[in-house]
Amino acid sequence: MSAAVLDWTEKHRPKTLDEIVGNGPAVAAMKEWAGLWAKGAPEERGLILAGEPGIGKTSAAHALAHDMGWGVIELNASDTRNEEVIKRIAGTGATNRAFGADGTFNAKAGGRQVVILDEADNLFGNADRGGMKAITETLREAKQPVILICNDYYELTRRGSSLKTLCRTVKFTRPSTSIPKALRGIAAKEGIHLEEGVDKALAENAGGDIRAAVRDLQALAMGRSEVTLEAVKAMGKRDTSGDIWGYIPSVFFAKDAAEARKGSWDLDLTPEELALWIDENLPLFYLDKADLADGYKALSKADVFLGRRQRRQDYGMWSYAGELMTSGVAAAKHQRPAGARPAFPRWLSKQSASKAARALRDGVATKIGAAIHTSPHRVLADQLPYLKALMQDEAFATWAAWRLELTAEELAYLLEDKATSPRVKRILEEAPKKFSVPVRILQGSAAFSRFAGSEDEDAAPVEDEEDDSAAPPAAAADEDEEPPKPAAPAKAAAKEAPKEAGKRQRSLSDF
Repeated sequence: MSAAVLDWTEKHRPKTLDEIVGNGPAVAAMKEWAGLWAKGAPEERGLILAGEPGIGKTSAAHALAHDMGWGVIELNASDTRNEEVIKRIAGTGATNRAFGADGTFNAKAGGRQVVILDEADNLFGNADRGGMKAITETLREAKQPVILICNDYYELTRRGSSLKTLCRTVKFTRPSTSIPKALRGIAAKEGIHLEEGVDKALAENAGGDIRAAVRDLQALAMGRSEVTLEAVKAMGKRDTSGDIWGYIPSVFFAKDAAEARKGSWDLDLTPEELALWIDENLPLFYLDKADLADGYKALSKADVFLGRRQRRQDYGMWSYAGELMTSGVAAAKHQRPAGARPAFPRWLSKQSASKAARALRDGVATKIGAAIHTSPHRVLADQLPYLKALMQDEAFATWAAWRLELTAEELAYLLEDKATSPRVKRILEEAPKKFSVPVRILQGSAAFSRFAGSEDEDAAPVEDEEDDSAAPPAAAADEDEEPPKPAAPAKAAAKEAPKEAGKRQRSLSDF
């Protein structure tokens, strides 16, 4: 990639901590923690850098490694970060002295290396299974510094509460006055002239996001030697989303309706999701029983409008629901709210934990619905309990496993058994033996057609013309008639294909 198109956020990334934009207290805390490693492994082996995206956390971690002369092992969100990977890469790197040029780790004496885990709060799904457990174990055994970078500190510590004692936490905030100075420095290095006020306008549009401000400057400077204030105004402001953790307390402490509403429109949440957050945190902030009852009364009215929105698909109902769940809840208090810490909605946590089970259930319903020509919703509501009862008959279960092409997990779900059980294994082994032709092959052929095999007959004409006008394959199969002896191999193939198709068609319609 040429220098002309290189991302300026990478090209001008700070090399040392002294070049970090703003966050002086955070930088000082990082230096203090790094200094402890000169005396040996400190009690807090890890360092958590917490703050909003784009404010310099990752740059600060790399700058610290540069200042200390440490090697860097990094895992970011694009990497698979399950238990095995973290133990193999981060765990090995944190418990040994150094690593060789061939990528293998060894315990030779010498300089330290820091393990950087970016977006540590975003370990989700099967791809990252066991990742948080491996991080905790790595920190307990670490002989090298470990840095965890996160956007949501509460989410990170909620899933790994022991991180609070194993790590020192440094919080980054959005820089304000220092962004224009950084933009002027970058422009000078690139030979770009900035009209007066451009640096401040870019910083304001970015809302304290230094990474966004630099990228906006690069976009405006491409192919130009000067960036004008008019060009910045034409670009418009960035669509920035608010912080739910900071907004929730403002609802309960608001002194009027306008203050309660302020900030709700900037949240990257639907009113349904915001209602879950307020519902979870109401009893934490409103300790007075009367205030709590009135708050839930306002929230319940908001839920009525949310229900109407869903039934009528009228999104105008969101405005009424939003007013009630913010201004209405704020107006319900008569006593001073408690200074509580916002909590993540438990309902969302449960939904996340049961995501795999629900996906399995919906996958089974989709397969059944396609087979019996109905919707997955109708299958779950009406047919599924009866099908589970029928599956207790092993002969039927074997046929269903073949007909629906069930996996071990799907078959175990219908049998209400474990995927590794002998019964599931036996049925999956018997199904292809009893029904040798996969159902998807039959569905993809003309076997379901009442006139299947007509193309074959055209391709290989038979000598007996009267046989061509015989009954359709399904009817011939029902009459159990002996097929006439073919005059030639081609005629035999033409006659047997439609008859076999009829037999297959009859067996598949029994479902």
